[in-house]
Amino acid sequence: MPASARRQLIVTRCRYTQETHVEAARGVGRDRSHGLDHCLPQQRRLRALLALFLLTTGHPHDPTASAVAHRHVWWSLVPLDLVSAHHEQLVLRTSAPGVLVTTLCLWNRTGVLGLPGLRVVSSDWPDRFFLYHHPSKAVIRVEPRLPREERPFPVRQDEEQRARLRRFHALAHDSPPLEPVEEELLHRLPPMSQDAEHLLAALLVRLTCAHPQGLWRVDKLGFSPAATRNGHGFLWGHLDHWRLHWPIGPLRGLATALTHPSIGLEGARLVSDGSRLAVHYGTASLDLTP
Repeated sequence: MPASARRQLIVTRCRYTQETHVEAARGVGRDRSHGLDHCLPQQRRLRALLALFLLTTGHPHDPTASAVAHRHVWWSLVPLDLVSAHHEQLVLRTSAPGVLVTTLCLWNRTGVLGLPGLRVVSSDWPDRFFLYHHPSKAVIRVEPRLPREERPFPVRQDEEQRARLRRFHALAHDSPPLEPVEEELLHRLPPMSQDAEHLLAALLVRLTCAHPQGLWRVDKLGFSPAATRNGHGFLWGHLDHWRLHWPIGPLRGLATALTHPSIGLEGARLVSDGSRLAVHYGTASLDLTP
């Protein structure tokens, strides 16, 4: 890719994702795309699964969805500030790294909370954590959202980072096995088609996106603990057909982010017919209902 084209992709990505230039540069794809959806297959599986757990705060009829909600992963939306999607890992930036890690990985204390199979593997400087998801074999990095000049050490060059990531993958292969309660819940989850996995993973990495002129924003779908009093939300479905029922946030902003020509999922289509709002991708559909 010509250097000028890459620079333009980085600038465009920064404007919509709120990432710094350095963050966006690491994520821009080699396929001449903005890179939000260009990732390892295991990363895509993790992102789709995390979307399901983050956006299911309850379900009036499905006992498995209720079990997902009871693991309280959705509390992670409170401290989450920014999602930065890279090819080999998912970076979550936050003003409270310890809080975010705790809500994602409460298995360390109880065995029945947090994302099933997600483990804290290491921390290489204060408030930066590496997490490994055993079932999907994918990596999450949690970092404080500090200005570059306030970080404890300079940002490493790309080759150094890749070498570190390879060493980390080797370390993470020794992570603890799934607890029985985690394995049982994962087996109860509804099956997901490949196109649906792409669509739900794309949803996750756009949770903190916004239009640079303020025409729309996703804003974590307006989540706050108090907002859940207005009714439970859930992301649930089967194979190709999924529904995000979310009574508290800007669903049209999410639909726009998923289908926007500058930052959307390539091939995703917005369907708006009267009161129905949906996003289609390949054979998969995601209905968005307030």
